[in-house]
Amino acid sequence: MERRLGTSLLAIASLATAATAQTVLVQLHGQQPGSGLGASIAALSDLDGDGVPELALGTRGEAVHVVSGANGALRYSAGAGVHYTFGERVRAVGDCDGDSACDFIVPTWEENSYDGAARVYSGASGALLYTYFGSTGARLGRDADGVGDVDGDGLSDFIIGADGEQNSGVARVYSGATGAVIHMISAAVYGGLDLGAGVGGVGDVDGDAVPDFAVGVPAGAGPGGTVFVFSGASAALLLTINEPSLSLWTYGRTIASPGDVDGDGASDIAIGDSHTAGYSGSVLVYSGATGGMLYRLFGDGCVGDGTSGFDPAFGTELSAVGDIDLDGVGDLGVGGTNEARVFSGASGALLRVFHEPQYAAPFGSAGLCAVPDLDGDGVRELVIGWMWAPGDPLHHQYNGRVTWYADDAYMPAGTLLALGDGSGAPCPCGNVGQSGGGCANSTGFGGELRAFGSTSVAQDTLYLDVAKLPANANALLYCGTLAVNGGLGTPFGAGLRGAGGATKRFHAWKACGDGRFVCGPGLQTMGGWLAGESRVFQVWYRNLGGPCGSSFNFTNAVQTNFLP
Repeated sequence: MERRLGTSLLAIASLATAATAQTVLVQLHGQQPGSGLGASIAALSDLDGDGVPELALGTRGEAVHVVSGANGALRYSAGAGVHYTFGERVRAVGDCDGDSACDFIVPTWEENSYDGAARVYSGASGALLYTYFGSTGARLGRDADGVGDVDGDGLSDFIIGADGEQNSGVARVYSGATGAVIHMISAAVYGGLDLGAGVGGVGDVDGDAVPDFAVGVPAGAGPGGTVFVFSGASAALLLTINEPSLSLWTYGRTIASPGDVDGDGASDIAIGDSHTAGYSGSVLVYSGATGGMLYRLFGDGCVGDGTSGFDPAFGTELSAVGDIDLDGVGDLGVGGTNEARVFSGASGALLRVFHEPQYAAPFGSAGLCAVPDLDGDGVRELVIGWMWAPGDPLHHQYNGRVTWYADDAYMPAGTLLALGDGSGAPCPCGNVGQSGGGCANSTGFGGELRAFGSTSVAQDTLYLDVAKLPANANALLYCGTLAVNGGLGTPFGAGLRGAGGATKRFHAWKACGDGRFVCGPGLQTMGGWLAGESRVFQVWYRNLGGPCGSSFNFTNAVQTNFLP
């Protein structure tokens, strides 16, 4: 189901069914040039009784559109004409006005010459509940979020950051019931610059049954960025999380909690740092109980040919998407330029990748959230906004697009072969790699290859995600018609060669500083395979100074069977 979403009093027109109907359930297109529909997405409450929460869809200056979470039908729009950045960020804040519907906040930190503003709206009707304006240069609304009920009055409260106030930044927690300030956090007390550039509710960290909150200080008091975690009940400082090596002023600008991912009873914390790791970005997940790092997630670093001029800004958007893989643990969605990824909250394993590299102009950071099962298979669906996507095939003015993907969309495709983790042939010199990768290279890990997207020849959306190569390694993607040694591979160089038979070489790639790159889509156009055929993909890469006295190695291989 495709719709166009415009500003003229809920004007929605039905269009043709999407070509990728097996994975796309609903698709909305922005109707105004440059409106950037999907700049952000927030899940609200179920207003129409269909069991699916409605969604607040942000734009760049047009309005915030609240639509059915089940089919995209427009319910109302709020804030039309407020400011040209209105809607770039929208956050759910819970029920502030006591009507049992989740309300939402829209911060506009550039409003009034960077004094900033923030507005809270009723989720039920779109009525304006509160308006806040910043003092001169305060940049109020640099970030905002719901924090839950911290004062025990039964209504949800919210936090707003003003990273320019008092020269170095302030964050305030406000009562949802009255709009009054409950807590105030100031850089004058805690140090650093740009305090409040990122803020977030993080659930109950200290076990007192009151939700807590976090405040980011990208220019921390020490080296790198800092995130402070405070008690929601008292504003007492609970944790100080600092990463001295991350000093590019982005650490702590995005904060979210996927819930308790390590099973210790305390909510855990995800922190984005969108411009480190070779400028590709990363997300760090910490224990809420101790502040210790649980794992770190990385973006691609670059798209297509591995050039350094492209900036995916992985970690610009974070979202708790619920339990996607049905392991009983909440998972984490991460948005960046041209891509959105979903990771297991329990392990950090990559679950889904949504990648849009085919347009020359960036899509902007992908907003994302999840909704309950819509197609009857028991798994939550993902909703992703592409801020600068062309509006539809007839309107290419970067109107933006929001897409409801079925849970099976962009899952890993194919079968992993030639594994260097001990389950394949022996690695040439005992250089065993990690589970699911090739034989170990000079980094200590084996190069990984994963296939995502559709294996349909007609769609040609398959692409390959390459990771854990040495930094800036030269690499070559190739495919073969047969799996070598029954899929076990055979030793060659420092790795296992897994693709054999009639082989086809694609053009060379170069890994980014974090050892990643992406190949595709459009691979069928280059490879020429037909429906019903199978191909084994693998990446050869240069590794000077690697193990086994060899100058090259291989990732694992992936075998895919192609459909019409």
